[in-house]
Amino acid sequence: MALQQFVQNWEKEISQWMNTPQIDPKWLVTKNSANVFQNNFMPEPYLGDPDKHSFVIINLNPGGGLLHSWNPCKNIQGTLINRVKNNSYEHAVKSFPYLCDKKQTGYRDWDDYGARKWWMQKKDWIDYITINGKIRDTLKEFPFAIELFPWHSSRWNNSIVSEMKPGGSLATETQKVVDAVRDAINNSTIKFAYSVGKDIGDIFYDFGFCICTTHTVIKNGRTRHYRVLKDKNNHILINTWAQGGNKYPAKDFWQEEIKILRKLNILP
Repeated sequence: MALQQFVQNWEKEISQWMNTPQIDPKWLVTKNSANVFQNNFMPEPYLGDPDKHSFVIINLNPGGGLLHSWNPCKNIQGTLINRVKNNSYEHAVKSFPYLCDKKQTGYRDWDDYGARKWWMQKKDWIDYITINGKIRDTLKEFPFAIELFPWHSSRWNNSIVSEMKPGGSLATETQKVVDAVRDAINNSTIKFAYSVGKDIGDIFYDFGFCICTTHTVIKNGRTRHYRVLKDKNNHILINTWAQGGNKYPAKDFWQEEIKILRKLNILP
């Protein structure tokens, strides 16, 4: 399976990076990337259990705000990178630690982690989808989040998107992610992938997904766009964005998303 190969390849890459942190991987784009990519932090290619999860979330990249959790130069007890050192990356992120509470993780100053705060802001939305998806125990079945570009960034450089498309310097790596997403959807309780940001939908379109339907929803004066993409094997991607930003939808739009999922027979 492409997903298994994806996981295994990242185990090797992260192991090599642990021996020589702060060294750019060969395929990392360097043009116009000064002060953008935080390669002194371990890459974060995915979060969650690749074999069992509620549904798939696709992100452009992990962003910044992670404090010391993935920094090998910070020898602090209870950081995520120590779990990787003691076992593996897959083991460290299988429980989707950002969504686990401090008691479950045992990490010091856990609630101050930037990535923890970001994912906790998404938790109500995740719970809304999974509860309507009839998943009874959301604590045991978190989503699977995969990154198109797995290196942390202090600010995103939009020129990288063109490198991710066919013919670009990152096209081979992007293809691996797209293939892994297909397998991840097969492993999901709710059979779809979700992404915020028009760029992600455009990339998947370029790699073989077709646009089936489009929706524009206006709520309380705010406009949000949705489109449903499918590949030839009926893997479904729901892509959404709002003008001027790539923020997750406000609560006003959550019921609209449930309606889309029901029309697709993804939810009962």
